Amino acid sequence: MDSGKTMVLWTAIGLVLTVCQPVEATEKYAAQTGRPCAQCHVYPTGDARLTPYGQAFVANGFRVPVNVPPPPAPPPKIPSSEPKPPN
Repeated sequence: MDSGKTMVLWTAIGLVLTVCQPVEATEKYAAQTGRPCAQCHVYPTGDARLTPYGQAFVANGFRVPVNVPPPPAPPPKIPSSEPKPPN
């Protein structure tokens, strides 16, 4: 393998490792604050969009903001009214 291909390979590996770090950071902040990911993220699956609370968290230097109330908890799931099949 020539040096040009080796450089491209190492650059690609470095980019992959760099891009993968934000997910780890999100878990780190959830552990640090004791709050679920959905507290700050619109979609708790790792989407980059933030709730107003998440935006305040970032603006406050990645510390829990004191002047922004957390978003309301989601409504409880209502059990289905469909009858269960007999055993």
